Amino acid sequence: MTDPSTVPCNYQQTLVTYKGKEITGELPENTSAGKYSDIQEVNNATRKCFPPKKPVSTEEAEAFFQKMNMPDYEVVDQLRKYPEQVSMLSLLMRSAEHQKILLKTLNEAYMTAETSVEQLEKMTERLFAVNQVSFSKNDLPPEGAAHNKALHLTVKCEDDYVKRVMLDGDSGVDICPLSTLQRMEIGIGRIRPNNVCVRAFDGIKRDILREIDLILTIGPVEFKVTFQVLDMDTSYNFLLGRPWIHTAGAVPSTLHQMVKFDYEDREIVVHREDE
Repeated sequence: MTDPSTVPCNYQQTLVTYKGKEITGELPENTSAGKYSDIQEVNNATRKCFPPKKPVSTEEAEAFFQKMNMPDYEVVDQLRKYPEQVSMLSLLMRSAEHQKILLKTLNEAYMTAETSVEQLEKMTERLFAVNQVSFSKNDLPPEGAAHNKALHLTVKCEDDYVKRVMLDGDSGVDICPLSTLQRMEIGIGRIRPNNVCVRAFDGIKRDILREIDLILTIGPVEFKVTFQVLDMDTSYNFLLGRPWIHTAGAVPSTLHQMVKFDYEDREIVVHREDE
């Protein structure tokens, strides 16, 4: 009985279409394909039409970039420095783990039932806003909000590490006590005179002796800070006021005991000094 699912086929016959005509032939056992000149002709014609591609060498690539205009080359070189970016939809479609995180976030985020489309759109815009500094309860120190501390950092000043660097947004100047310079053994030749007068915390006006430029490393970033030098007893070694805060675009938070600022499209977070 013949199996109805069997497809009849003549395994001894070849069928090739070349230049609009079919080439057929029986292939007896142990017969070399080289005897069929028509088939060989087809193979030769294919090789001529589709020659194998030669890979581009490193030398050829460098020569190509050298011939490009310098502005074009700089654009290409700059693009290489940026990481690959994909849309969030593409990321979610190809990553089950990212899908789980998004669903978890959506399930745990609550809002009023009367939330309008416009309000939801503004919420979404804030989520994806760049260069935006914000704080949350997760940023609070271990003791939470139950403290009344000023914000002090440890910074590197040229070759020395300096503790008790106070951040104060109420101060209109950056202050360096004379005693701090003396302990750091900074030569007086770097100090230049000025005619600035400041009002201290006790309300008494004081003439500033001089001013000095110092290089401070705060987090991973270096800043050139112009300090006003005062000869007075203080609880801090440096005071960074609005001049540095505004120059750095920094947002200090005494509540969260940290300062945040943006640098080269990265959020820098510097925590309070260790007690």
